[in-house]
Parts: sequence; C-alpha cells; structure tokens
Amino acid sequence: MQRLYKKLETMNKLELSSILLPGVENKRPLVIAGPCSAETEEQVMTTAKALSAREVKIFRAGIWKPRTKPGGFEGVGSKGLPWLKHVKEETRHVCLYRSGDARPCF
Repeated sequence: MQRLYKKLETMNKLELSSILLPGVENKRPLVIAGPCSAETEEQVMTTAKALSAREVKIFRAGIWKPRTKPGGFEGVGSKGLPWLKHVKEETRHVCLYRSGDARPCF
C-alpha cells in the first residue's frame, strides 16, 4: 500500500503540459467522451448533443474497431465519417476517431 501512496505522491508533483484546442478551455480534467462503438447516425448525434449540454467539448466515437477475433464487429468504418462531420458542424465539438490511415478524413 505504501508503494501506491508513493506513486500517487509522485504523480501529484508532475507538471502537466497545456493542451490547446480551438473552443476547449485549458483546464483539468480534460473530458473526452462518446460512444465506444458508433452504430447509427442517430446514436452519435444524440450522444453528442447530450455531452454538449454537459459542456463536454471533445467528442470521440469508435467507427473502426480492431478485433482479435475474426468475424467480430469491426465498426461502421468510413460510413461513420459523415456522422462525425455532422457532429462537428452541429455541436462545434473537436471530434476524434481511431484510424489506420494517416490522411485526414475530413
């Protein structure tokens, strides 16, 4: 238990770098939220609007879901990109997603 307290004590002394994003206040904690798996545009927009009402500014959604088990749901893929663009336009959220490609999607 003492090792845990020592670790927490060390973590409390760390200086955290600023994260500067347009429309996002530089305060802690920085909340990033959204559905683990984006399945429909309605689900994504409903979630984004609910988070916006709670002043969450960064929205994330799993549209590509890497799997270790073949045949498992791998997400909606590029079909979900317009949904995130719509979220960005409607709520002004910063939108995040996991991609296997380095090129910007929108």
